[in-house]
Amino acid sequence: MRSLIGALALLAWLQNVPELRDNPEYQAWAAFAPGSWVEYRDAIVGEPHPPDHRTTTKLVQITPEKIVLEVLVKLRTNEKTSEFTQKVEIPAKDKVTHASAEKGEDEVEVDGKKLKCAWEKWTIESQGKKGTKKIWLHPDVPGRLVKEEVQMEGQFDSLRRAIRWEKK
Repeated sequence: MRSLIGALALLAWLQNVPELRDNPEYQAWAAFAPGSWVEYRDAIVGEPHPPDHRTTTKLVQITPEKIVLEVLVKLRTNEKTSEFTQKVEIPAKDKVTHASAEKGEDEVEVDGKKLKCAWEKWTIESQGKKGTKKIWLHPDVPGRLVKEEVQMEGQFDSLRRAIRWEKK
């Protein structure tokens, strides 16, 4: 009887553990060779004096377990420029953290070119505030991310757009 109760308890616990899946971010970068990169222009929508904020993400290493990205952030405010670089590891497997509420296709213009992108939109929560996140993806862009919009209640909205990239 004890073993039956133990087995039922284990089964109940396993049903509440998020299962591991192939990490879409890993897959998006693993399709490219190291040295591939993408540069984004980041903006806070509605900010009266927006800084020039750019982020360049470069694929440094691919293994079956993870990829390593180098992220360079440059921020220009008035006449001051600051920048920092950090390495980010993306595992090949991750836990499902959200389900896309909506999906579709849309054209996004980048550097005079129109890209037919798949998009996904879902609700998010951060520090007790709710919002939405929508991303546009294209297979020719390293990491696939072409555009990202985040809208949070009580905060400025943010927008990230790819402005150029290089595939290796």
